[in-house]
Amino acid sequence: RKMTRANFVSGIGGTNTPNFSAYRSTNQTISNATDTVVAYNVEVFDTDSAFDTSNGKFTVPSGKGGKYMFVGQTQWNSDTDFDDTSISIFVNGSRKFYGDVGRNEFYRTNRVVALLNLSASNYVEIKVVQGGGGNLDILGSSGERCYFYGYKIIE
Repeated sequence: RKMTRANFVSGIGGTNTPNFSAYRSTNQTISNATDTVVAYNVEVFDTDSAFDTSNGKFTVPSGKGGKYMFVGQTQWNSDTDFDDTSISIFVNGSRKFYGDVGRNEFYRTNRVVALLNLSASNYVEIKVVQGGGGNLDILGSSGERCYFYGYKIIE
């Protein structure tokens, strides 16, 4: 049989859905020493309406279990108490992954990346904690400072 492009690509591929991208549009105050859900309140896209801006949770839709990649980031409004901040991915209310701490010239940034095997109705959220002794704000913007996105990988 002759190898044509149509023969070669048939049966290959798939889509990375569901997928979503959201960000925090305004500052959010984080209390001292308390795991706090980041309220990513603006969706850029959400193919399956699986991300809820009212509570910051992505919930795996029915029939869409599998492996997912997630990335979350926050940026704080101050560079004080830099080492006392963290970001984590929680699944069904339990911490699964701790993130990294970074610094630019003016702000500190926390970022977390995780590959998770999830079932339908599992939910994923980003939480931050800070130990500066008072309240600190994470910065809102048009999406470059404080964001959360995820997608199902093709298996």
